[in-house]
Amino acid sequence: GRLRAMQVGKALHSLKAHGLHYLHSGICFTLVTPSSLLGCFGEMHKAIVDSGYNLDCWSMTVRGTNRTKLMNCWKVMLQAKREKHVSKLGLWGSGKGLQEAVAQVSVMEKVCVVSQGIAAGQAYDVGIAYAQSLQSQ
Repeated sequence: GRLRAMQVGKALHSLKAHGLHYLHSGICFTLVTPSSLLGCFGEMHKAIVDSGYNLDCWSMTVRGTNRTKLMNCWKVMLQAKREKHVSKLGLWGSGKGLQEAVAQVSVMEKVCVVSQGIAAGQAYDVGIAYAQSLQSQ
Protein backbone atom coordinates (compact mmCIF):
# COMPACT_ATOMS: atom_id res chain seq x y z
CA GLY A 1 0.00 0.00 0.00
CA ARG A 2 2.72 2.46 0.93
CA LEU A 3 4.63 1.76 -2.32
CA ARG A 4 1.49 2.27 -4.41
CA ALA A 5 0.76 5.54 -2.60
CA MET A 6 4.31 6.71 -3.30
CA GLN A 7 3.88 5.83 -6.99
CA VAL A 8 0.63 7.80 -7.15
CA GLY A 9 2.25 10.78 -5.42
CA LYS A 10 5.19 10.68 -7.83
CA ALA A 11 2.88 10.57 -10.87
CA LEU A 12 0.82 13.51 -9.60
CA HIS A 13 3.97 15.47 -8.79
CA SER A 14 5.15 14.95 -12.39
CA LEU A 15 2.06 16.85 -13.60
CA LYS A 16 3.26 19.84 -11.61
CA ALA A 17 6.81 19.39 -12.90
CA HIS A 18 5.50 19.54 -16.47
CA GLY A 19 3.71 22.84 -15.80
CA LEU A 20 0.25 21.28 -15.64
CA HIS A 21 -0.51 22.40 -12.06
CA TYR A 22 -3.30 24.64 -13.36
CA LEU A 23 -5.35 21.46 -13.95
CA HIS A 24 -5.69 20.80 -10.18
CA SER A 25 -9.13 22.33 -9.83
CA GLY A 26 -10.53 20.40 -12.79
CA ILE A 27 -9.34 16.92 -11.84
CA CYS A 28 -11.19 14.62 -9.48
CA PHE A 29 -10.14 11.06 -8.82
CA THR A 30 -11.98 7.82 -8.24
CA LEU A 31 -9.88 5.29 -6.37
CA VAL A 32 -10.73 1.64 -7.08
CA THR A 33 -9.30 -0.91 -4.65
CA PRO A 34 -9.72 -4.64 -4.18
CA SER A 35 -10.96 -5.69 -0.75
CA SER A 36 -7.45 -6.90 0.11
CA LEU A 37 -6.07 -3.34 -0.20
CA LEU A 38 -8.86 -1.56 1.68
CA GLY A 39 -6.47 -0.87 4.55
CA CYS A 40 -4.25 1.19 2.22
CA PHE A 41 -6.95 3.80 1.65
CA GLY A 42 -5.51 6.25 4.18
CA GLU A 43 -2.10 6.33 2.50
CA MET A 44 -3.59 6.57 -1.01
CA HIS A 45 -5.95 9.34 0.09
CA LYS A 46 -3.07 11.25 1.67
CA ALA A 47 -0.93 10.92 -1.49
CA ILE A 48 -3.70 12.31 -3.69
CA VAL A 49 -4.79 15.12 -1.36
CA ASP A 50 -1.22 16.14 -0.47
CA SER A 51 -0.58 16.51 -4.20
CA GLY A 52 -3.40 19.06 -4.36
CA TYR A 53 -6.04 16.90 -5.99
CA ASN A 54 -9.55 15.90 -4.95
CA LEU A 55 -10.50 12.28 -4.26
CA ASP A 56 -14.19 12.30 -5.11
CA CYS A 57 -15.11 8.61 -5.09
CA TRP A 58 -13.83 5.39 -3.56
CA SER A 59 -14.93 2.17 -5.22
CA MET A 60 -14.22 -1.43 -4.33
CA THR A 61 -13.79 -4.34 -6.71
CA VAL A 62 -16.33 -6.99 -5.76
CA ARG A 63 -14.75 -9.88 -7.67
CA GLY A 64 -13.94 -12.76 -5.36
CA THR A 65 -15.46 -11.08 -2.29
CA ASN A 66 -17.92 -13.13 -0.24
CA ARG A 67 -20.97 -11.59 1.44
CA THR A 68 -19.40 -11.27 4.90
CA LYS A 69 -16.23 -9.64 3.60
CA LEU A 70 -18.24 -7.36 1.33
CA MET A 71 -20.35 -6.09 4.23
CA ASN A 72 -17.31 -5.58 6.48
CA CYS A 73 -15.48 -3.70 3.75
CA TRP A 74 -18.52 -1.53 3.04
CA LYS A 75 -18.61 -0.53 6.74
CA VAL A 76 -14.97 0.59 6.47
CA MET A 77 -15.78 2.59 3.35
CA LEU A 78 -18.83 4.17 4.99
CA GLN A 79 -16.62 5.33 7.85
CA ALA A 80 -14.31 7.09 5.38
CA LYS A 81 -17.33 8.81 3.84
CA ARG A 82 -18.64 9.88 7.27
CA GLU A 83 -15.21 11.35 8.02
CA LYS A 84 -15.52 13.32 4.74
CA HIS A 85 -12.50 11.70 3.05
CA VAL A 86 -14.71 11.01 -0.01
CA SER A 87 -18.13 12.19 -1.07
CA LYS A 88 -19.18 9.08 -3.01
CA LEU A 89 -18.79 5.33 -2.60
CA GLY A 90 -19.04 2.77 -5.35
CA LEU A 91 -18.66 -0.81 -6.44
CA TRP A 92 -16.85 -2.14 -9.49
CA GLY A 93 -17.29 -5.54 -11.09
CA SER A 94 -19.29 -7.40 -13.69
CA GLY A 95 -22.27 -9.63 -14.13
CA LYS A 96 -24.50 -11.08 -11.48
CA GLY A 97 -21.84 -10.73 -8.76
CA LEU A 98 -21.91 -6.95 -9.11
CA GLN A 99 -25.68 -6.86 -9.16
CA GLU A 100 -25.87 -8.94 -5.97
CA ALA A 101 -23.20 -6.82 -4.25
CA VAL A 102 -25.11 -3.61 -5.01
CA ALA A 103 -28.27 -5.11 -3.50
CA GLN A 104 -26.43 -6.35 -0.40
CA VAL A 105 -24.63 -3.15 0.57
CA SER A 106 -27.55 -0.89 -0.32
CA VAL A 107 -29.22 -2.19 2.84
CA MET A 108 -26.73 -0.05 4.81
CA GLU A 109 -26.44 2.86 2.39
CA LYS A 110 -27.15 3.47 -1.28
CA VAL A 111 -24.28 2.88 -3.70
CA CYS A 112 -23.51 6.17 -5.48
CA VAL A 113 -21.37 4.77 -8.32
CA VAL A 114 -21.74 1.39 -10.01
CA SER A 115 -19.04 0.57 -12.59
CA GLN A 116 -19.33 -2.49 -14.80
CA GLY A 117 -16.25 -3.87 -16.49
CA ILE A 118 -16.81 -4.99 -20.06
CA ALA A 119 -14.27 -6.67 -22.34
CA ALA A 120 -14.30 -6.77 -26.14
CA GLY A 121 -16.70 -9.45 -27.28
CA GLN A 122 -18.54 -9.52 -23.95
CA ALA A 123 -22.25 -8.74 -24.04
CA TYR A 124 -23.51 -5.80 -21.98
CA ASP A 125 -25.33 -7.04 -18.88
CA VAL A 126 -28.85 -5.60 -19.04
CA GLY A 127 -29.48 -6.71 -15.44
CA ILE A 128 -26.83 -4.35 -14.10
CA ALA A 129 -28.21 -1.53 -16.25
CA TYR A 130 -31.52 -2.12 -14.51
CA ALA A 131 -29.79 -2.07 -11.11
CA GLN A 132 -28.15 1.23 -12.04
CA SER A 133 -31.51 2.72 -13.00
CA LEU A 134 -32.94 1.66 -9.64
CA GLN A 135 -30.06 3.39 -7.84
CA SER A 136 -30.89 6.69 -9.54
CA GLN A 137 -34.50 6.69 -8.32
